[in-house]
Amino acid sequence: MKETSHEQMDAFFHINRDENKVEMIRTEQGDLDDFIQNLTKQIIDNDKSRHFKFNSEHKEVISLLNCILAGENTFDMFYDYTQKIANRLLHTEIKTQARQGDFNELQKGSLIISKYKSPYQKNILISKLEHETFLDSSAFKKLSGLPYEKGTLKTCLIQFDDETHDVLNVIVTDTNPIISKYWSDSFLELEELKSDEKNTKTSFNAIDQFLNRNIRRQSPNDYTMVRNHLITYYRSQKYYDFDKMVDTVFGDYIPDNPDIDMESLKKSVYELPEKKSFDKVFTVTPKEIRARIRRTHRVNSVSELRIISGADNLKHLIKAVSIKGEKYIQLKVENDDVYSLFNFSENEDK
Repeated sequence: MKETSHEQMDAFFHINRDENKVEMIRTEQGDLDDFIQNLTKQIIDNDKSRHFKFNSEHKEVISLLNCILAGENTFDMFYDYTQKIANRLLHTEIKTQARQGDFNELQKGSLIISKYKSPYQKNILISKLEHETFLDSSAFKKLSGLPYEKGTLKTCLIQFDDETHDVLNVIVTDTNPIISKYWSDSFLELEELKSDEKNTKTSFNAIDQFLNRNIRRQSPNDYTMVRNHLITYYRSQKYYDFDKMVDTVFGDYIPDNPDIDMESLKKSVYELPEKKSFDKVFTVTPKEIRARIRRTHRVNSVSELRIISGADNLKHLIKAVSIKGEKYIQLKVENDDVYSLFNFSENEDK
């Protein structure tokens, strides 16, 4: 714990689940300054961070944070409030570990809580760190190498209005593909601004419409293949990662139409999350896109072709062919009964 000024204070605790206690890690003035500054920049610049809000002003963590902002900023008061937050994390982790069992152990770590100012706002940073990577095993006496990336497990940056202390932003990051529920929900008692359902629907619609505008008229067959890649990604992935999605859908695809510039399309796609307001990382909710995936195409006066999913081998399942000047859609049949229904004798055409 250190008190650098009335504008900045830091607390450092080891969360000791084995002994059911939190232990204050003593630091000297200046030990955490560079770390806090760099970590704050990483959180703000991280395009995979998620934005949240407190689901009630009366919950424990936000109430303690408001006390920290409104208090006299004395060493004892700040320590008292931050220790209560650290204890809440300890109890949350113990309960979560009990539910998960021994085969899925939560990573052990330490907790930094820092209050500091930046232009026009006050900040409180709460970060869980992998303590084994930088603490001496016998004594918490030297912080010679705080982990800037690998050892930072989870963070929450809360930005407050400098005068009113209204919450401006709540930004959360996690080294896991998805924000851990025990961290955001159980410990911090936060609610996502954009749900997984909304992210799934908004992101799919944005990219689907982009393909429709930029490829369909110019090259219908390339549109079909790229859209198939998009559908396959959403249907096969539990966790959505925007960068991986772009690589999967656009990455190595070579269009039949040489006028289709894939690199230019990818650059434009990267603008969609901000333009259409969806997160770059979330859990896919399949039910939100089932209706959008399905497409029905009128083939002739008696039949329609209905697309219900994507496939890695689409060209081997559905293909346009020309026979003696007539245009046909060739379908690979995987159902013997359906095949029998249309297995007409050639003599019947005569």
